[in-house]
Amino acid sequence: MLGVGVIVGVTLGVGVVVGVLVGVTDCVGVLVGVILGVGVTVSVTVGVTVVVGVTVAVGVIVGVLVGVTD
Repeated sequence: MLGVGVIVGVTLGVGVVVGVLVGVTDCVGVLVGVILGVGVTVSVTVGVTVVVGVTVAVGVIVGVLVGVTD
């Protein structure tokens, strides 16, 4: 019975260690996900800023051309 108790104890211990590792891995996964999400958000924001900048630049050029033509 003592042997069985030790085996059960070790098995539970291993289960706990695995559980903690999975939990930590999951946390890392979430952190990586958040970091990637922030990266995408920044990229999109930069992209929008560039589009707005280009649009304004085009507007200025068109305005100047219209002014010159006029």
